[in-house]
Amino acid sequence: MENQYEITKKYKLSGRSKRLAEAACRVLEGNILSASDGPWHSRCISPGRVWFEGIWNWDTAFISSAVKYLNPSLAAENITAFTDFIKPNGMFPDCIRMSGDVVDYLSKPPVMAAAVWEVFETGGDIDFLKGEYKKLVLNEKFWTENRCDGGLFFYSADFDGKNEINVKFESGWDNSVRWDKGCRRYFPVDLNCFMAMTYDSLEKISGVLKDGKADAWKNQKESLITLINEKLWDETAGFYMDFDRFEGEFSTVFAPSGFMPLYIGAADGVRAFRCAEIAKDKFFPLTPTVSYDNPEHGTDYWRGSTWLNTAYFAVAGLKRYGFPIADELSDDILSMCEKNLPGIFELYNSKTGEGMRCDHFSWSAAFIIRFILEL
Repeated sequence: MENQYEITKKYKLSGRSKRLAEAACRVLEGNILSASDGPWHSRCISPGRVWFEGIWNWDTAFISSAVKYLNPSLAAENITAFTDFIKPNGMFPDCIRMSGDVVDYLSKPPVMAAAVWEVFETGGDIDFLKGEYKKLVLNEKFWTENRCDGGLFFYSADFDGKNEINVKFESGWDNSVRWDKGCRRYFPVDLNCFMAMTYDSLEKISGVLKDGKADAWKNQKESLITLINEKLWDETAGFYMDFDRFEGEFSTVFAPSGFMPLYIGAADGVRAFRCAEIAKDKFFPLTPTVSYDNPEHGTDYWRGSTWLNTAYFAVAGLKRYGFPIADELSDDILSMCEKNLPGIFELYNSKTGEGMRCDHFSWSAAFIIRFILEL
């Protein structure tokens, strides 16, 4: 990656921030793939070259949202390398392997539109924006036609049989406690917030490209935010909770996904305050993927470990509303990451802070950069 240490000079980083940012840059640089490494047609960044032979859907978006600070043109190439594999029905596949195999019977959470807008904002490449907008419009149609019920969105997958695990994989939360009763049955809080972010990004892109659709995208965003507040706020729990669309009841699992309405600015002050109380009571200090008091909390992948993507959205949401707990959580998370250097891990033990699995994981590197520069 060109000028990998320029970030520390540009943003005058020192101490822990400097050490972490430089380590993150080294990880991202080491995971760059060339156009000849796979079936794609430009440079791109793998989640981890040793563990992951290819490029993945939401990894691509997350990585580009941080690489924009280092090299906007590489961030744009990284997105295009993946989105060029969009299916005719508008689905972005799960992953594209170096061998040429494409896993396209399920997708991943819709975070690409937000990444496209963020990369354009930084780099200003209008041709990139035009090319991606067409794909994003088609992708929104896919979600609306295939993953929407009464205005709210759910996860599913295209496969023969009743293999529920494929749906869990589309959520990106794999074996999460959230899905112990099944994944397809829920309106997930984070998915619907990601779709609101998609509409917000499409509105902004439309405004730049002047295609006359900005107001329509804005209306869809506002309608979805209204439904999130009407259908996914559990007054008894005092938190945003996944909702079982078959049983007509809220999930009882507290997860950091419940902070996503704060991240998109959808919560009013009273609800935001109650969410901040939940953060103190159930997610302090390392923001695990299920609350510390859940009886299923553990270290098995998504069943209680700390993942930096879900932790970032939760902390950023709390920060948006000005809650001091956000700074405390951010400090604890970055201290945890520093103690594990030189490794930057796929996930972390939310009780001991120990790094686990892949020790050169790209989206963790990306979110370390975002924690430092954005929070």
